[in-house]
Amino acid sequence: MKKTIQKLLSGAILAALLLAVGLPMTALADDPTYDTDDAYLVKKLNVDTNTTLPNTDFTFTFDAVKVNDDAATATNMPEIDDVVWNPTTAPAIGSVAGPAADGSYIYSATIAEILTGVTFTHAGVYEYDVEETTGSFSGMTYDTATYKLYLYIENDGAGGFEPTQVIVERQTPTPVAKVVPTLVDASGGFLFVNTYVVKQELQVKKLVAGDAAGDYSDLTRLFDFTVQLTGPAATPFTNGATVTAKIYNAGTQVTRSPNTVTFTFASNVSNAATLKLAHGDYLYFSTADGSALPVGTTYTVNEAAAAGYQPSAALTTGGTAVGTPVSANRGDPLTVDTVNCLVDEGTNSIVVTNTYKNVAPTGLLMNLLPFIVIIVLVSAGLLIMLVSKRRKSAE
Repeated sequence: MKKTIQKLLSGAILAALLLAVGLPMTALADDPTYDTDDAYLVKKLNVDTNTTLPNTDFTFTFDAVKVNDDAATATNMPEIDDVVWNPTTAPAIGSVAGPAADGSYIYSATIAEILTGVTFTHAGVYEYDVEETTGSFSGMTYDTATYKLYLYIENDGAGGFEPTQVIVERQTPTPVAKVVPTLVDASGGFLFVNTYVVKQELQVKKLVAGDAAGDYSDLTRLFDFTVQLTGPAATPFTNGATVTAKIYNAGTQVTRSPNTVTFTFASNVSNAATLKLAHGDYLYFSTADGSALPVGTTYTVNEAAAAGYQPSAALTTGGTAVGTPVSANRGDPLTVDTVNCLVDEGTNSIVVTNTYKNVAPTGLLMNLLPFIVIIVLVSAGLLIMLVSKRRKSAE
């Protein structure tokens, strides 16, 4: 109740002030104002949980525009220091929440904290333009939004002046609109959003081998695969986004057609793209051609059944061999969709090996053995008959 009465008194004082200096009442009368202790500048950083936080400064500037109807000068409006936040260090002012489940962080600072140490020389309505400085940190997308910050400064009753109420108005992106600066999340308010994406390469490789007793595998055979991608939750692919990877062998793109595979995303999930790989082939998501994938991307690999071959797969995530190799029975299809199917910082690959069954040279003899036995028995029988017949003739 006491705080409500104070706000009403403050509003009455501000109204009287605006009338006294001849300012229009519409901004105060039509728009709600917010206490400087309850209004926040908010920064959201979208970053995947597997990505190392960027060691860079996010800087927010406050440019003086005017006080009442007078253009800003060096003497009639105080300078407000830049607000700076580096995700790798504790902030000088404000606080940080995160990481959230998707890896994102929220930085926030109240207007009261931002104005600490700022001295106003008279009562009035002070207007500032606020924006984020666009940096050049690799992989970072900066927010280009601009805001108007209106500070209502009143007499403090002791010969000084204090900020009590604020209005924040978004200028860009259009349309121009008042915002609710009490929101300390990504649902709106006095908000800037940055997205940080680190991309890494991925190889989906095919090997063909023979059994330990001998190699009778077909190294020219093409095996059927299906690959599907899912983007990171914090930095998702936009609908319609595409990634085109190439098929290589021994460092050179194969010449057969098709030798590229395109993935198209909807709701952050790609189509299940089909392709064929022979021994030594690999589907390559490469930095050089722009097809490298954001850290946090997951994938599923399926290989169709191949008679006589036993499939298995080994994964490397972030430069480390992970998990137990996945395998299937001889002649069965193989599906690899474990938690280790992840694009992480470092080397990423999945190697699918098909081992062909053993073809023992004795196999031919075993297949003919029944016929050989019959021939031997028949021959023995004929021989016995001939011997018996000679004996009878001799008698």
